[in-house]
Amino acid sequence: MLLLTAQLAYNTTPIETTKVSPFFTNYRRKADLRQGLDIEIPRAAVKAEQMSTLHVMLKEELEFIRTRIKRYYNKYRLEGPCLEKRDKVYLIF
Repeated sequence: MLLLTAQLAYNTTPIETTKVSPFFTNYRRKADLRQGLDIEIPRAAVKAEQMSTLHVMLKEELEFIRTRIKRYYNKYRLEGPCLEKRDKVYLIF
């Protein structure tokens, strides 16, 4: 916890030579330290929606591929012997 506090302090303090903080240098805005956990960030919401849409699309494509593979392999599948109780079989180890 102390390391995170030190990192936050360093990243939000303006550097003497550049007069801007490292946070401002990376994100082009000042850090808003008043934000809590319940704040919604618009870019993150958009990105989450895009990821959700991508997840649904990939799930549908995988289901389509799964059904095609199943249909192909079931067409050429050979049924195994019908074994009943007391039938003799060879076991290979």
